[in-house]
Amino acid sequence: MNFFQTATKLGIFGCGWRRASIDIGTYESVEYVADILPHGSVVEGCLVLDSEYDWNGNKCSISRIILTPDGREKVGEYTVKYNQDVSMNAEDFLACLDAISETSSRTLNEDAIKEISRGTGLIPATVRYVFGGMKHHDDFDFPSSYGFTTVERAITRLYLHFLADECLDHFSKNNNDDQQFTGFLQLLAHAVPQTDPVSYIQQGPDTAAIISYWQEILGEPGMHITADMHYKVLVDSHVTLHSPWYRPVYEIIFNRPELDPSSWPPFYKDSLAIYLHLAQNLELNDPGRPFVAHKLTWLRESAEKNLKNSEYLAAVPFGSSFTDPGFTGDKRPDVQAIRLLMDGYLDTYIADLSIVHDVEGCPWDPAVSAPEVVDQVATQLNVSHDAARYYLQMLSLMYPTDADIRRWNSWNAATLRAVVAELANRGLIVEGHRARAGRSWFLPGAWLEGVKKDRPVEEWKARHYLLWQDVKVRPVLPGSPLLMPIAQLYQQVWQRYIAGDVPGYVELRTKKVSAAEKPLVGVVNVPLDACLPSRPMLYQDPSSQPRSA
Repeated sequence: MNFFQTATKLGIFGCGWRRASIDIGTYESVEYVADILPHGSVVEGCLVLDSEYDWNGNKCSISRIILTPDGREKVGEYTVKYNQDVSMNAEDFLACLDAISETSSRTLNEDAIKEISRGTGLIPATVRYVFGGMKHHDDFDFPSSYGFTTVERAITRLYLHFLADECLDHFSKNNNDDQQFTGFLQLLAHAVPQTDPVSYIQQGPDTAAIISYWQEILGEPGMHITADMHYKVLVDSHVTLHSPWYRPVYEIIFNRPELDPSSWPPFYKDSLAIYLHLAQNLELNDPGRPFVAHKLTWLRESAEKNLKNSEYLAAVPFGSSFTDPGFTGDKRPDVQAIRLLMDGYLDTYIADLSIVHDVEGCPWDPAVSAPEVVDQVATQLNVSHDAARYYLQMLSLMYPTDADIRRWNSWNAATLRAVVAELANRGLIVEGHRARAGRSWFLPGAWLEGVKKDRPVEEWKARHYLLWQDVKVRPVLPGSPLLMPIAQLYQQVWQRYIAGDVPGYVELRTKKVSAAEKPLVGVVNVPLDACLPSRPMLYQDPSSQPRSA
């Protein structure tokens, strides 16, 4: 503290000096301008500190970084750029130092945290860290004193990389090019009230100024999601949290006015997976649903602009073999998902997301999202209402783990056991073991082996999701999110069931088979082709057909 106070009184801090930039010009070699404003020289009272080089082919745009004492616009014949001074004057800086000395501890007001969170979309933990006395830690590895949960740590680290790595500037409507004074630093500067900087120490940040600057750059947040929801969406989408600079992981809350310029299909595949996983985890009356519909539309328009004739996109129909000969070179199965959006397969889903329904409760519970179908199941099968709910979930949902079922249906363990016993006694479900399945009861019949992060699943339900044909789970979209409104899925599955296409084992083989021909573990003598998913039922539904050319 004494150092800063002494240095300020000596005129080192708070004296009006600031960094600025001067464009020297564009040349084929930096040596051509080595004698122009060389480092360490003083020109018209300005100190030349450094240089910046921006190569484009064999041409280099060269700038000099200078330290200037005022807001001048010219140094010699050269125009000064980015000559911004956000430093406090000496009097205000000394007053802030005195206030810090008199303050034993400082805790950011919870009302201020909530206000900034509402205005920016950042989670409260991130707001508390950034505006409540942020300290730099290697790779933002926060000490336990912050009290962050594991999820809060992960999401806060993600957003701090977004802020600190000039990503805030990337999203700026004005595209702030001054990398010496990034959007992050401007955000922090706006936290200090200009007319009363001491109040930042004594009362907290200027929340209105923070929000105003954020929304000027990024617009109002399109929606607010919790740290737990954000984390779950990224994990379910199989998007790594170890690459926080990867735009799809953090832009789901931002209302971007411009189309994305990317022509890299994995960006679109991951973005689509994230938006669809987010959509399916929102309740039907969530006010954020229309924003997700907006983001999907924005993504589609961006893809149509940048991928129309992409060398990455194959003409292989969805539901074809994972080893289809049409997948060659860069035309890999794992980058085809954006075609769903471009060809109109998700139009019905987007239209439904645009509506905030007057329905409360968890949509994964068919008693909430499709109560009339639950009644039909209970009547048709002569089972209890709870058993009908569970059986419909088992028929329809890709990964209905025991933990999720209990959470979605607000059941305890005893209720789930009773429902399982009722359906098992009727032979509608069978007990078994599948690695990473998270459940012990399954539909009877063949099943597909899990691969990496994708868990095993019954072959019968694969028709309702986009899987490439294989003996393993090969989803078009990571995590196999819903591709239609959940009420439509429940209705579609039940119509298929009552039409006579029900889960069960196929006729046993009678010929002797070699070891190489033996069936998959868990499938009793099922022919190999019976383990392959048929063409997805999604495409048999007229409301889900692709748009005509």
